[in-house]
Amino acid sequence: MLKKVILASGFSTNIDIVSGKLLKWDSYRIKKVKSNLNGKILYIESSIMLYEAAIIVSLQPSGIILKNGNKNYHPFLFFKDFLMPCIAGAVIDKQDVTNIIMDCKSGKIYAGGLDYKNIKRQSKYQKRNVYANVGSSEAIEKAYQLGVKGIGIFRTEFTAVSLLADVLSYKLDSTTSVEDYIKITNEADTIYKIASHPVLAKLLKNKFKEAFTIGILRFESQPILIRSIDIERYENDAMGLRGIRRCLAVGGGILRIIAVAIKEAISETEGANISVIYPLVSNYKQIHDATKILIEEGLNITDKNSRFYVKVGWKIEQPVAAFNSKYWIQAFKENFKVFPSYLGIGTNDLTQFTLSVGRNVEMNGFETKITNYIKSLYDETDVFIIRMLVEISVYAHKYNIQLILQGEMAADVKYSELFQKLRIQPSLSIGNIQKWDTKIFAQANEKKKSLSSIIKKLFNDSEFSGIVFQDIIHDINSINIRK
Repeated sequence: MLKKVILASGFSTNIDIVSGKLLKWDSYRIKKVKSNLNGKILYIESSIMLYEAAIIVSLQPSGIILKNGNKNYHPFLFFKDFLMPCIAGAVIDKQDVTNIIMDCKSGKIYAGGLDYKNIKRQSKYQKRNVYANVGSSEAIEKAYQLGVKGIGIFRTEFTAVSLLADVLSYKLDSTTSVEDYIKITNEADTIYKIASHPVLAKLLKNKFKEAFTIGILRFESQPILIRSIDIERYENDAMGLRGIRRCLAVGGGILRIIAVAIKEAISETEGANISVIYPLVSNYKQIHDATKILIEEGLNITDKNSRFYVKVGWKIEQPVAAFNSKYWIQAFKENFKVFPSYLGIGTNDLTQFTLSVGRNVEMNGFETKITNYIKSLYDETDVFIIRMLVEISVYAHKYNIQLILQGEMAADVKYSELFQKLRIQPSLSIGNIQKWDTKIFAQANEKKKSLSSIIKKLFNDSEFSGIVFQDIIHDINSINIRK
């Protein structure tokens, strides 16, 4: 459509075309700008924290280009959630560029300006047989407009960092502001700090309550899966103190705040279908202790007629969870007299933990050949990842537990047939839903191919061939038919 010189390309958030004056950005200047940045496209060359992304969103630039990152980069996912045109992993080398065009459908960046008004490519309204990944009231509204069947994951950390951006100047004590505390520690530690603060904890609860209430009002009896907070302390700290392990390690305070917010939101609405899902689970005790907290705060996980009935589940993001969840399910039933309702599959983490390569690899200073090789090792189609998906599907459906794929892999249409075969429901970010073609998923269901033929198609260009490949197919099929 656009016949202009391509400056760069990368991963994009939605389907809009926008143009504006290119403005280079840094974290220091973020704090100083107070005016609206409409008409400006920000080029951010350094890494940013999520609360800084929230500040940028509040300034309403026309678009954002991130030099760093890929489709799994958390600031990129945050901008997706707030419907902000954004392209990540795009390096602009030309120094004399003043005006640019972002085509967020193709992920391409062009020099120059548009000769016509910025285009909003509107997706035709249709009911979509897909869930949405959201983390804000704005994204809930957009998901509702797009006709999704429910919220597959509500990222509570996105709402929490939005609060951080609003209270930066608030004094935690006589000398230390929220912003000071972020600088001394990090944004994750700060969220946990405000969760124990008598005033800020209430603000956090109200922020959650507002979003949950909007979700219930919009989706009524349709599912809403609320994930407890999962935020890394540092950009490349995926293995560390995060997810449900951190929440429980410090006493479960944030989970209690989320539970109270859910209860208050339910009190003010009708017909809620709420689930709470725990991230980065690595043993059953975490599931047990987190569930006990929900019950202590007045939520009911067994009586469907209770006003405060909620469903419970957990995310599979590590190999240990993929293979041990079949035992955890049985233990959960024994302890709480019900089965979990959902298992979420987080392929972003599952891939990096299985293959020992970060989902957002930083390779500054290395030549392109080496960088591309290391990044290529992050492969969601690795035979062991697929094998785990099959294994999970078998035991989940044995106990009538719904599977929802909550990673970025869900947006790739080449996996549609596999998801349908394994009865895994995809949950997509708002930007990906706008690009999503419901017909492709429906057609995948109609074709009813065998699991073997689907896997052969996925691994057509793989390193395996001949008798080795046949052995792999046999092993995966044996998992699928196992009783």
